Amino acid sequence: MGRSYGGRVLAAMTLLGIPAAVLVALAAQLLFQLQAGRAELRGVRTDGLHPELDPDAGLPEAAAGALLPLATALAALAQVLGLSCLLLAALCGHLGAELARGPGPGRSDWFLYDCRLLRHSALGLFCCGVSVYLAALAIYALLLFEIEAGAAAASILGSGALILVAIMTHTLFRAVQATRRGLRELSPPSFEDEPARPSEDSKSGCRAQPPQDEETETTVGAVTHQGSHF
Repeated sequence: MGRSYGGRVLAAMTLLGIPAAVLVALAAQLLFQLQAGRAELRGVRTDGLHPELDPDAGLPEAAAGALLPLATALAALAQVLGLSCLLLAALCGHLGAELARGPGPGRSDWFLYDCRLLRHSALGLFCCGVSVYLAALAIYALLLFEIEAGAAAASILGSGALILVAIMTHTLFRAVQATRRGLRELSPPSFEDEPARPSEDSKSGCRAQPPQDEETETTVGAVTHQGSHF
């Protein structure tokens, strides 16, 4: 027996919430690493503790001091986006589960069907959070490693972030188009309580049939009575 529409949506939101929580943890870890390595990233080449390091091996201190706050801000933004996605997924799952406990098995399905825009927003927040995290990680790699290795890692991570943004934009645009077109052309998903509606309609039609028969018999009787007088 196939899983219902609400069950599939709840499973999808659960699968979305797990990587969102992982993204929040990774962004927090990167944020603490940036805070702990501030002195190392900004002044390790000028404090005289490591004279064997080449001053030209990495970025200059001025560039590192300018990029470090940017990486910190991007890591914090990625954490906020991941938390927003996680909260939306948890909210949809909680409300859907609560509605499923009430009378009528299709209440949860209809609620989750009407929350398509909310689910699209949660997916968009997650993809934006991953892109921002990759950008922050690229800056961190550029600051931490030597100039050649840091530039290569930053280029790869930045390219991945741009590709992810392009894919996310295209996918969400197609999803919005399908949603708008579905409101006019496509019918809502068939839920478990819908097959009971035709039987209810047939029962109501059967119940409405006897009054019509009585009216017909009354009319025929009146015409017969008038004909007998003539």
